[in-house]
Amino acid sequence: MVDITEIPYWGNKNDTGVVGTKKQKGTSYCYQYITLNIFIKGFKVCLHALPVTAFSNKARLIDELLKVASQKVRISLVLMDRGFANSKIIPVIEKYNLKYLAPITKNDKIYAIIKNLYWDKRNFNCDKIINYTFGNGVTTKLFFTLNKKKKYLSKLSEKYFSWCTNIVDINTKNREEISEIYGRRWNIENFYRDGKGNFLIKTKTKIFKVRLFFFLLTVMLYNLWQLVKVITQKDVTAQKWKCSVYGLLYSKANISYILTYEEKIWNDMLS
Repeated sequence: MVDITEIPYWGNKNDTGVVGTKKQKGTSYCYQYITLNIFIKGFKVCLHALPVTAFSNKARLIDELLKVASQKVRISLVLMDRGFANSKIIPVIEKYNLKYLAPITKNDKIYAIIKNLYWDKRNFNCDKIINYTFGNGVTTKLFFTLNKKKKYLSKLSEKYFSWCTNIVDINTKNREEISEIYGRRWNIENFYRDGKGNFLIKTKTKIFKVRLFFFLLTVMLYNLWQLVKVITQKDVTAQKWKCSVYGLLYSKANISYILTYEEKIWNDMLS
């Protein structure tokens, strides 16, 4: 699973590593990090993370992520957000002989395909698998599934999900099952939520390297948390793991660690 996460920044937009983004929490700037997460038999871990700057080439970043990951694990399928489903990223994935699955943005060309398949006001030929070629000659397979939440809407662009993949044996019988695999990608969203919400050190520093170190530390703490849950076979919450780590670090430094009011409440609830 590949995606990009953002950490809002309220300082000078010209500071090192800061990039523009949609306005959130009173700012239009942030630090960005691209990560590759794996999900194996219930074990969720962030395998690699890289910073994304205004000068970053996403294709090269994906190349680096896959290069490292392929040396450590066997990758069966790459799940991506629609922002990566393009003619620059797809060749990088196929370079490693990997399968991929991603929703694809409905541009005018894809919308025209949808209209051609929509053969009357009540039916849509979802069964057809389309060989789609980008402007630079890169090809992929398109297939469509019904958006069950919006199936009664009149707007065609909202009634159907459009997907791209290079899975060879995709057909009319398994396309729904294949599209449902994409739901596993929410594990990376959980990583961003639990990791940033519990393990990311809050700071006002403008030093890019320090910011990167804090994010990588967040990744390591998250991975250790997942490992502890697998080894102990207990549902250790992120908050409890955070309190345990802080307590251990402070005790090793011979410093009394005083729980915050919020942490005391969590400890009481989880004890």
